[in-house]
Amino acid sequence: MKKRALIVGLGSAIFISGCMSTNIRPPSTYTKVSLPPAEIMPTKDEVSGTRTKVVIFNAEDGNVELAKSAKIGHSVASSLETYIAETGSEIVDRSIAQKLKEEIQLAEMQGKSEYSGPNIANYAITGTITTANVGSKFQEASQWQDKDGKWYTSPAKCTYSANVKGNLRIYKLPGLSFSKAINIDEGVSTSQETRNSRCPYSQASQEGLVQQAASAAVKDARIEFQNYFAPKAYILEHRQSEGENIFKLSRGKDFGFTAQSDISIFHLEESINPLTQEVNIEEYAIAEGTISNEVGQNHAWIVVDEDEANKIKLGDYVKVLYEKSAFESVGSLLKF
Repeated sequence: MKKRALIVGLGSAIFISGCMSTNIRPPSTYTKVSLPPAEIMPTKDEVSGTRTKVVIFNAEDGNVELAKSAKIGHSVASSLETYIAETGSEIVDRSIAQKLKEEIQLAEMQGKSEYSGPNIANYAITGTITTANVGSKFQEASQWQDKDGKWYTSPAKCTYSANVKGNLRIYKLPGLSFSKAINIDEGVSTSQETRNSRCPYSQASQEGLVQQAASAAVKDARIEFQNYFAPKAYILEHRQSEGENIFKLSRGKDFGFTAQSDISIFHLEESINPLTQEVNIEEYAIAEGTISNEVGQNHAWIVVDEDEANKIKLGDYVKVLYEKSAFESVGSLLKF
């Protein structure tokens, strides 16, 4: 999956493709450069912390009969597990978190929860399927003639379409505080030749088609989920050689950092409100880069343009932002 750099500013995101080479020599052949410390340094736990643990429950099918029979809630959860795992997050087996699921349901009904079970995850995802339907359209056989006078025949056919909609919700644990809601909505279709204008479609076929729609809906929304759980690492070291600047990150493959991924580097600063004297932490995107070919299980080296390298400090953090492929983006535009 293509990952691109995020630049924060003026309420919008700007995506930039770097053209620098990401294939570097062994880092030992570069000269070490002193790095000034960031104003706000990460804690030991932040630098050496474990992977984010996420438990994804089957979405509730509610009163949608086709969703129940097709087990759409399970299809949604399984698809989502695949995409969130790509961020380096650890997926927790939902079967061992039944008490947590019950407490989330209670919290959603009553607006509060007193969950006191085992701390098995950092986040939980649940949701509800609101729509799962299948429709059909009959198209009669037709004939048409090209400019050379040759005739063509299109046989009669039935087109079947399915649509799935739902609402998925992310909760932070252990406090069960609501964090984010993401809607899913997608449709798929298929056609087959027929002589029956009533377009009969078996129950099994309907269930198969809505399952496809559910998977497509999650795929369409996956970027929002992946950016929520995007891997994060800290700057540890700076090296340089003949104008080439590389920086070492505190995390690597085990946390979802892979070669060729474009990243953005952020700097944290304290800001004091002159009216209230409250201290706030503000973040700024200060540079962009790309993960090089030198990636280990627990570290990675990134390449940064020379004119931005001097902005980076020890302890600044790096984050990957996921983006749909160019083909998918164009496809989305063509829908409208």
